Amino acid sequence: MRHRRTAFVAVIVIAATAAACGVQTVADKTGDHTLVIRLGTIDTVLDPNRQTPAPSVFISTLERVSAGAITVQVVSPYGNGPTAESDMIAAIGRGDLDAGYPAVRAFAAAGLPGFEAVEAPFLVASAAAEDAISTGQVGRDLLRSLDGSAVVGLGIAPGPLRRPFGLTPLLNPADWKGQKVRDTNSPVQAQTITALGGTPVSAGAGFDQLVRVRLLQGAEIDVPQYAAHDYGTLLPAVVRNVVLWPRMLVLTFNRKLVERLSRVQRGWLQQAADAAVQASLMRAADEITPAAQVCAGGVTFYDASTADVAALTSAVQPVLARISSDPVAGPLLSEVKEVVAAHPGVDVPYVPAGCLGH
Repeated sequence: MRHRRTAFVAVIVIAATAAACGVQTVADKTGDHTLVIRLGTIDTVLDPNRQTPAPSVFISTLERVSAGAITVQVVSPYGNGPTAESDMIAAIGRGDLDAGYPAVRAFAAAGLPGFEAVEAPFLVASAAAEDAISTGQVGRDLLRSLDGSAVVGLGIAPGPLRRPFGLTPLLNPADWKGQKVRDTNSPVQAQTITALGGTPVSAGAGFDQLVRVRLLQGAEIDVPQYAAHDYGTLLPAVVRNVVLWPRMLVLTFNRKLVERLSRVQRGWLQQAADAAVQASLMRAADEITPAAQVCAGGVTFYDASTADVAALTSAVQPVLARISSDPVAGPLLSEVKEVVAAHPGVDVPYVPAGCLGH
């Protein structure tokens, strides 16, 4: 089991100006002047579920290695609703924000399809596969897929694995049929839910309110986040041996800003980005503690049968075919498949026997 590195202490400044009013990027700040970078996040805190340490580590490392020559002002939360992350990528490209840590799920809706290769359903299902993507050639190629765009990626941080939660267990396509399931403004997610027989409903952090009024019957979410929000029996059934996709974060910068920095300043940014990825590799990737919390809150864990998994995988083949046909995402999907072949299997959280459904 890997343990979280605790030597880093995040020091952040929450921006006083709301994201809706726009964020003014500081003009050229090279030389002796302090460079203030405005970094957006859709979360109210940088690591809400203790599975995404990268943003905090990036900030603290950058301020340390630059000896205060670069500081970070966090705009939190940036935007609202299901389009917040994609809106943040667009804002970074325009220069309204300097940087952000959007998840891979947000890029396609922002017109950058390469990261769909990582989000392909039922493919990247273990921390080992995530880590290999982050540190290997495919990770570098994923970042290069942003070439020619208004944004640049400095690192990909592995994060929690998303699983299907529902009012009833979503074990096979028959269980998904007719169910309204939350997606997060991701074409891959929406197409996957549709292929499985459900109805995708784009919803952001307030998706729980839609569940309470029965406008949603399911959601893609990770066990640590469910535990951190103390959702209790909101969605009381989760399939533990099925991973839909990972939530990996991409440190994203405005390209023009990076290009006008000095070589030394760019070195500081990359050093901090590398430290952030390293901290994510050392995260506590197991889900034992949050799974126990979720279990105590009244959630039952179910295991899909071999036939169930085969039926789920078969149903989403059109989604993978669509990604494969994309001139940007297709070659990257082939690389991701090679990584998964080298790191097969699904991470399955341990839960007490009393929390297992039959």
